[in-house]
Amino acid sequence: MTSSSPDPNSYSSKAYFEPWTDCFEVDAQRLDALLEESRQDPRGRVRICLHRDEQDPLHEMVIALADHGYLRPHRQVGRQKSYLILKGALRVVFFNEAGEVLRRLELDAESRPIARFDSGIWHTMTSTSNGTVYLETILGPFDKTGTDWADWAPGRSPRPEIEAYMQRVLRS
Repeated sequence: MTSSSPDPNSYSSKAYFEPWTDCFEVDAQRLDALLEESRQDPRGRVRICLHRDEQDPLHEMVIALADHGYLRPHRQVGRQKSYLILKGALRVVFFNEAGEVLRRLELDAESRPIARFDSGIWHTMTSTSNGTVYLETILGPFDKTGTDWADWAPGRSPRPEIEAYMQRVLRS
């Protein structure tokens, strides 16, 4: 398993890419371990990339998001994204250009596990359970200039600022 270090706005401090040829599988024990690792991660996010590299035309990632995990609101214009909840519950929050909440979409592994949306809309997500594991699918190839990061929300700010934003906007 190889790990890469992302830029300051990216998804997590840990992203695993594994070499594979004709088949790649992830079992329940690995999902549990990934979730536990996310709970120990300062940013609360760890992912396994199922695509071979950043040039792949389809990107699929198994993402573990701890309840303290935060991702700055962002958008990828001209793309669509799908989430499939494998464990726990996830709230996807959509914003207008000014950072005002337009909608909160509640997903969970039991009753509403799948959503697909236009990722050109400002959005972020938060775990509403004791950690969440989900599959994210988006078209590649990866282009870091293709993601806009909201300047009206904290980035890699001091943790108290992030916690206040999460409480006020994402968890209310």
